[in-house]
Amino acid sequence: MMRILIVVRLVLIAAILTLAQSASAYAQRKLALVIGNGAYQHATELPNPPNDAGDIVPVLQNMGFEVVTAINATKADMDSSIREFAEKAESADVALFFYAGHGMQVNGVNYLIPVDAKLETSTALDFETVNAENVIRYMSSDTRVGLVFLDACRDNPLSRRFQKKSRSAAVGSGLATRTGSDPNLLIAFATAPGEVALDGNGRNSPFTTALIKHLPQQRKELRSVLTDVKADVQISTKREQIPWSHDNLVTNLYLNGDPGNAPEVAPTAPPREVAVDLKLVEARAAWEAVKDSGNRDALSTVAGMYPGTIYGELAAARVAEIEEQLRRENEAARRAEDEAARRAAEKAKRKADDEARRQAALEEQQQQIETEQPPPKPRPSGGQVKWGVVLGSFPKSQISKARARMKQARAGGLDAQLINTDGYGRLTPGLFAVIIATASRDEALAMANEAKSVIGDAYAKQLK
Repeated sequence: MMRILIVVRLVLIAAILTLAQSASAYAQRKLALVIGNGAYQHATELPNPPNDAGDIVPVLQNMGFEVVTAINATKADMDSSIREFAEKAESADVALFFYAGHGMQVNGVNYLIPVDAKLETSTALDFETVNAENVIRYMSSDTRVGLVFLDACRDNPLSRRFQKKSRSAAVGSGLATRTGSDPNLLIAFATAPGEVALDGNGRNSPFTTALIKHLPQQRKELRSVLTDVKADVQISTKREQIPWSHDNLVTNLYLNGDPGNAPEVAPTAPPREVAVDLKLVEARAAWEAVKDSGNRDALSTVAGMYPGTIYGELAAARVAEIEEQLRRENEAARRAEDEAARRAAEKAKRKADDEARRQAALEEQQQQIETEQPPPKPRPSGGQVKWGVVLGSFPKSQISKARARMKQARAGGLDAQLINTDGYGRLTPGLFAVIIATASRDEALAMANEAKSVIGDAYAKQLK
């Protein structure tokens, strides 16, 4: 890891020296349109967008922008402000549009929502909202740079209402990506396409907070500024929100001071801020090299080498996130093992309980039979009981069937009895048998023929 960082450092220093000699674009006349909508009349009020718009206006003015502003704008207010902005943009070198408030995407097109929008009919999209493309059309040209900042990806109840009224329209979450070929155009979203941005717990949203902090940086190229903005938002939201941007810029853009006009510095005495910048660039390169790896050791190395930098903090936050994820996974695995063991124990107990109940029922049935039914007695002939007529044999678990067969035989006039076969050597043990006791084989055969006419299933069997 250390060897990689040394190589990265040498390459970056060479690149910085080369970039310092390159041409840069420094716009002369800058115009901005700032809209912040929060006091919605037909949806929950958003507290931050008016603050976001109101707080970014002086920032832009201090950077030399002429600003057209609309706070809590109705549809008519937004149309009027956009028209004023479009007319003035004709002579601007840089045209910037900042919007905070509700927005939504329908069929892949982004719409901005005025405070008086209801969105209760299928035609509301055309007459109650502002198509973001209508603003972007006036933003860029071959001779003008267009910059769009959209902090409009909040959870939107109005879009859900419109979806119910217009089921043929594909209403997506957040805002849609835009990757057109407009010349000299940059678009920055508060979060990734299709995602919902956080409104924040403070005065401003996380995205606008970062813009206010980093946009005024002196002599810093705009895309580097946006990198700082993205880093701040990721840290403040614990990576729940990651800003996204797309641009077709063909040159470097400095909104607050042209680096070409900076005073020359003697090579033998570089100012301290140059060393700090190099350290920050190096930290950024190290972070970019490991941020998607998920390697806790590599991320910890970056966090330890660049403490106090935004990228060191990002690495440290990512390490904490990985450790928390591992803790949750280990805890979930432990809970799953405990639950599996608990279920196995419950299953084993239920099985043991069921077996004990079954065994107890069998013993109870056997005791009841032995108590209720006396052993077979010899017939009146006085001979010893050696033979019997078997009317049916049943496992002990089917005692009810054995009793039913005995009742059937008795109802037909047969002297049937229910016996436990364990005490008879010629009968299969472990059964209950319904029999008619006799003294001789001949008598048993005769009785079997008689029983067949009554019960349909009988045979003679030697008992002892």
